[in-house]
Amino acid sequence: MSLVLKILLSVILVVSIDFVGKGKFGYLTSMLPLFPTFGIIAFISVDHSTNGLTNRFVLAGILSLAAYATFLIVSSICVQYFSVYTSAMIGIIGWILIAFCIVQWV
Repeated sequence: MSLVLKILLSVILVVSIDFVGKGKFGYLTSMLPLFPTFGIIAFISVDHSTNGLTNRFVLAGILSLAAYATFLIVSSICVQYFSVYTSAMIGIIGWILIAFCIVQWV
């Protein structure tokens, strides 16, 4: 997959998130990152760089939902006490911790 197509898919996702976030269905912005745009890019990249997909790739992708859930839960709790930006940073730290555990386990 060419770099231009990868960039185009990423831009479409970011613009979609921004557009939906300004509408009356803003809660859908939490669902858009789960759309497999980056998964498609990873799927194709791994398939071309190795001799097919491995079980580890699939397992890591499924387990990454736990890291995303951690980010959402931690951020939503922290936003009651901190600014949105600080809450997002704390959520990212939670995501990194879970992602690190997943990488070590897979």
